[in-house]
Amino acid sequence: MPPPAEPQPEAVPEAVLEQWRQYNETDRQWALRRRFILRHLPAYPGAAIDQLLALSVLWTNHVFMGCR
Repeated sequence: MPPPAEPQPEAVPEAVLEQWRQYNETDRQWALRRRFILRHLPAYPGAAIDQLLALSVLWTNHVFMGCR
């Protein structure tokens, strides 16, 4: 399996990305979660975006808070 493609920020308007940012996220947390979203976005078309957003929050909780 080839490595995942690098995120393409121009594929999603910045305004759309910013609406997914949580008010309590630091700039660093948001930057990493934003990258996670962009990297996996092609695998979650249409309404599946809600699942991707939930997974991105789960991932940041695991990375930054050590949740298992």
